[in-house]
Amino acid sequence: MSEEYKTAPRVFIFGPGHMAYMLMFLEYGYKITHEFWEADLVCLTGGADVHPKLYGERILVGTHADIERDRRDGLIYHEAIEQNIPIVGICRGGQFLNVMNGGKMWQDVDGHAGSHDMTVVETGQVIEVTSTHHQMMIPSAKGIIVATATKSTKRKAGNKEVINPKDPDIEVVFYPETDSLCFQPHPEFAKEPCRDYFFELLYATFGETRGWFEDEVEGITEGDDLDDVPFDADDDKDVEDFKERFKRMEALAKENLGNMMDPETGEWVTLDANGNAIEGSC
Repeated sequence: MSEEYKTAPRVFIFGPGHMAYMLMFLEYGYKITHEFWEADLVCLTGGADVHPKLYGERILVGTHADIERDRRDGLIYHEAIEQNIPIVGICRGGQFLNVMNGGKMWQDVDGHAGSHDMTVVETGQVIEVTSTHHQMMIPSAKGIIVATATKSTKRKAGNKEVINPKDPDIEVVFYPETDSLCFQPHPEFAKEPCRDYFFELLYATFGETRGWFEDEVEGITEGDDLDDVPFDADDDKDVEDFKERFKRMEALAKENLGNMMDPETGEWVTLDANGNAIEGSC
């Protein structure tokens, strides 16, 4: 990456829900780029389930896979590895990275609707996270388990079922060989401490050795006039256009994010064009 971008890393976000992720990264002082080749970090977002055929299992009832999304994420993943760009996946994005690194998935787990505690393995720190999902990572031997939870009472895979499991639920895994960070919780839906921990982990995992934020970079907060937002644009017109889009998208996000949580279950969901919840979304 170019020296001029070392202080404010540029993020290429790929997948649905782009607005919420963009707002989150901007808040913490990152730049957003739409040019993959210029990225210092790639982020794969949440969405439909990873197809079980990618980890050698039959599909169970309740698994809502999107093989086209798998193909697109696969292209991004392999190109990121080729270009030596670190990659973070959130919820489904993290599950996909886990599978690409030889892991498997529990296709059905309970206990992960809304907020719950997550424990950082190395320090024992307990963090409240928003981590709604109905599937769970089974890391390969290449993965380092970073954080766990103890919520599930039943788990189902393609050929087995476990009741009252004794091993913890896996929330965060890092694969050092491919610089792949799998983050199951939803920092884009949560504030501190979940979001703070996510960015602390990003910096400790990728940023410290790459010179991110060597000079202090301020993020954006509510009420900013956006004059100093770290845009990555070719000319002034692009910057002005983006500022206008940002203002409209910010208002839309604030209006609609609350509608993405089921008030009865506290579960975060993906909505279709008619505002109905899509089953199996995360």
